[in-house]
Parts: sequence; structure tokens; C-alpha cells
Amino acid sequence: MPTRTQGTRLQPIRRRIAERTRVVLDALASGDHFWTHQQLYDELRTGDVPISASTVYRILRKLHELDQVETLRSEDGKLMYRLGNADGGHHNLVCRRCGHAERFILEALDQRAERLGRQFGFSDIDCRFDIYGICRNCRTPT
Repeated sequence: MPTRTQGTRLQPIRRRIAERTRVVLDALASGDHFWTHQQLYDELRTGDVPISASTVYRILRKLHELDQVETLRSEDGKLMYRLGNADGGHHNLVCRRCGHAERFILEALDQRAERLGRQFGFSDIDCRFDIYGICRNCRTPT
């Protein structure tokens, strides 16, 4: 059992952990787009709260375990994160330049996935359909 002195020594550590989690959450909340952990680290490393790339990654993993962030794989296989839970009821249209994402629902696809699952004896079907392109803000005028 920690002594009173040990608990006092842990306070600054707990505060730093909370601060780092807060800055990661604040960055994720700054827009409706997906980030790689490296992009998020690049955004945060010059801020007021010192944070390492490995700390950003650990915080993102923990937030995902707590169902606070949604993930998807980029076209090149990198794991990307966005604030919000993966409720399974939507798909994403993702800008490959800035990571901006629009959620959408395709009921026909979800229903077909369920039928295919039943046809082959699968249960607990989760269908994920992500489309990649360039958003209007990133397109260069032609």
C-alpha cells in the first residue's frame, strides 16, 4: 500500500499523464479527420506539454481500448485515428491528403454483408467500407 509520501510523489506524474491525454484529445477534437500517430505527434511536439511519439501512440491505443477513438487503415496500411467511437453503423469517405472524413450509411451493403455472413455460417458480422479520394479543400483548381 502506498504511503502518504509516495502518493504525494505520484501527483506530478498523474498530472503529466492527464495533461498529455488532454492535449491528444484536444488535437483529435480540432477537426473531423483521421490522423496517423506520427501526424498527431508532429502536431503536438512543439506545444507547451512535452510529449514523445511513443506516448502519443500509447495514449491513442488506450483511447481505442476505451472506445473513445475510431480507427481505420489508410491506403498505405497505416493505422489512423479519429475522435468518436466506431459504432459500426457507418462507413467513411476519407481524403487521402488531409485525412478529412465524411461518415455515410449504406444500408444495402450492410444488409448484404449480413446475408453473406449467414450464408457461410458466420455471425457477429461487421462491415467496413471506406472510400478514399481528395476533398474539395485539398483539390487544386484546374
